[in-house]
Amino acid sequence: MSVAKDRPRAPRFAAPGFTALRPAALRPSALRLRTGAFFKSVIPAAALAALATPALFATSAPVQAAAAPTVHSFAAQPKLVDTTNTHWVETDEGVIVIDTQRVFPEAERALRHIQRTGKPVLGIFITHAHTDHYGGLSLFKAAFPDAPVFAAAETTRSMREDSRGYNAARKARHGDIFPSQDVISANLPDRTIDDGDVVELGGLRFEVHKMGPSEAEVTSMLYLRDHDLLFAGDLINDGFVPAPLESLDNWLVQLDEIEARYGADTTVYIGHGPHGPLAPALAAQRAYLEDLGAAVTAAIGDGVLDGAEAETIAFDLEARYPYWHGVGGNARIEVLSAVAGFVAEQRGAEVRSDAAFR
Repeated sequence: MSVAKDRPRAPRFAAPGFTALRPAALRPSALRLRTGAFFKSVIPAAALAALATPALFATSAPVQAAAAPTVHSFAAQPKLVDTTNTHWVETDEGVIVIDTQRVFPEAERALRHIQRTGKPVLGIFITHAHTDHYGGLSLFKAAFPDAPVFAAAETTRSMREDSRGYNAARKARHGDIFPSQDVISANLPDRTIDDGDVVELGGLRFEVHKMGPSEAEVTSMLYLRDHDLLFAGDLINDGFVPAPLESLDNWLVQLDEIEARYGADTTVYIGHGPHGPLAPALAAQRAYLEDLGAAVTAAIGDGVLDGAEAETIAFDLEARYPYWHGVGGNARIEVLSAVAGFVAEQRGAEVRSDAAFR
């Protein structure tokens, strides 16, 4: 699905020089935000017609495939919170960062790895408004002050308003290693992306595919079509308990859409866990969500989910997924009990359980 053709052409963003790592000047073409209308509005019709002539193809030199970028990942140490991923895509021109960790010590370690490339950061993406993906953004902006930061409008608003209370809860739990609301508000994303947009950075075209409420309020997935690489945020997890904080049912629909949109062998980079081929990762994510949904449905026949029922659901799921870990510094059984309550509420039941994320 693309909405870019129905919207006015998005503005181009001029790229300033980057000096955080070493003096460098980017070409004006290094940073552009384009919509699907670009080819119609920029390339004359006559030129397009010429491109379609057999003679041109018969005499042109073979088209060289774009060099594959290098994708690096840093996973936070579970001792502090959990193993949230920061990814960065390295090209000849520079580095593009995807998500910035939760707490300062882990963000600092990710920054050190990125700085070892010796290249400028061309842009930063925040995939969704959960603190483990933007808690370290202020450090990244301080290190790379000229790098634009991209996020959906809903993501930026949630970071600023803390409508779910995530910022306050994490500040209370982590103290000085997590930013205050004032720091978060002073370091928000400064570029808005929407479904169907294409962001060009470092010679790469990042296609934006925005998903609605499921794991988060919205998730901005990023796809490099030329290299069949997908950055899916937390819509897919591997080895960690997925938490449908907004809508389990929507999440299942979104997995179907992802399966239809991308190839089985697409390499997917995720928020928690290692990268790999899309098909098995999708299958595992779908199986867990279906198991969770069925267990909750069976328990709320009377319209109520009590603490004992939530604990039973968690215990049964723990037996099915024994190697999975908790998230957010919460034990596996705590997360499973809490998400059972989330799903029960989503399905209209009264929840009489005090299980919750801390």
